[in-house]
Amino acid sequence: MRSEALTEMNPFAARAHAGTPAFLTASGVVAVGVGYALPSTGPLLLLAAVGPLVALALLAIWARSQPWVVLLPLSAVIVLTPKTGATPLATLAGRAVLPVDVVLALAAVAAALGIGHLSNNLRGSRLAAVVLVLASAVSFGAGFGTFGTRAVLELRPLLALLTLTAYVLSLDAVNAVAAVRRWLYFTAGALVVLAAGRVITQGLGNANDLVLVDGQMVTTRPLVSSQAALVGAAALIAGYDWATGRGSRFGAAAACFAAVVVLTQHRSVWVATLAGGLLLLPRLAAARVVKATLVVLWASALLAPLLLLPAWGDTLTATLARSAATASLSSGTGGDRTASAALLVRRSLDAGLSDVLLGRPYGSGWERSVLGRVETYQPHNAYVQTFGRSGLVGLIAVLVVVGSALARRRRPPSAQVAVGWVALFAVYSTAYAFPFELAPLVAIAVMNGAALAAPEVGTPAARLTQREPLPVAGVVA
Repeated sequence: MRSEALTEMNPFAARAHAGTPAFLTASGVVAVGVGYALPSTGPLLLLAAVGPLVALALLAIWARSQPWVVLLPLSAVIVLTPKTGATPLATLAGRAVLPVDVVLALAAVAAALGIGHLSNNLRGSRLAAVVLVLASAVSFGAGFGTFGTRAVLELRPLLALLTLTAYVLSLDAVNAVAAVRRWLYFTAGALVVLAAGRVITQGLGNANDLVLVDGQMVTTRPLVSSQAALVGAAALIAGYDWATGRGSRFGAAAACFAAVVVLTQHRSVWVATLAGGLLLLPRLAAARVVKATLVVLWASALLAPLLLLPAWGDTLTATLARSAATASLSSGTGGDRTASAALLVRRSLDAGLSDVLLGRPYGSGWERSVLGRVETYQPHNAYVQTFGRSGLVGLIAVLVVVGSALARRRRPPSAQVAVGWVALFAVYSTAYAFPFELAPLVAIAVMNGAALAAPEVGTPAARLTQREPLPVAGVVA
């Protein structure tokens, strides 16, 4: 069977690359094992200490040509992390090391090795990206000196987003598009299976319906918001692929993904996915807009038989109606978030020019009194978080990067869907922290159009410019 066909069946199938250091990676892993297994002599202890770093470096080299080395573990983190939070792998300096931290370390080293690609692919948004990184670094430096590891905890969401985005941007542009498309179909398909399993075992309710899981009360919504947003992004690409002439199974996949987004009952994800779809419509010819509209009808047809099923003592119709009826910016959860964001912005404005321009250092905390309650968690708005920690300088940099990605029109057909992805990301971030789960999609959205149109000679991208990867067999059959 041809290697291209194997790649279409497996989203992370390795392609042959001259010089891929698989044997070196294996050697690093063996060295680590030997260092821990043999008696604790000085050289062996040194090997045990250095071995993980060597293995990390070798894996990062491999990840330069094989994106699945980073993307597959990222999928595992996204899909397998329970609602109650990830189990720490270890403790470092009093802080838990999570599975996602290992993925981020690998992505950071791999991105550093591809700094040339990163700079070229970011052309057009490079200055704004550098300003954002510098503003965040200054704020973190000041915060770490005062608050210690608490500053690290606050920086984590943005750091995760920037690291994974930088990794994808450090790859050959067209190869990155192909890899991310496969990754998105694969991960969203796995999330659909996860959602179905949770509905079967826990039932389906809205944000106010709780169930005890691992000693914690969690909602019976089958996916957390960032997972639902990823499924929404998959609905956009599947709908776009079908509308632009791909097989009918893409339309069926889009309808399935859209139905799951509705059933997860994250109102912010509903709005964000809708925003992404609306921005994609102008990119389609009139006949294709009709096809895109049919996806909505298909999703409605899939949902219709489910609407009379029981869901937490009521019909699913009533459960969805309650979720829709409680979506408000002036009351309930939405009202609390709006009031909280307004209070934090006013506090920064009243604090003086330094806080307005540069923000308060990371680790300063978010304590405030909202509607008679004292709240300490981060605000549910990534733009407010950015303004609070990096000031107007950081906020303007973020808006420039997002705005340029929305306005960019010079993209090949394989990457046109990116405008929908970045719209989904931008709207979703008004209700939550920046989602690292969407980082690969953000990277494709901000990529320089010229780089996308000109793959490197001799790379697998040259064979993919006229032919895009198919969805994973069995996930969207």
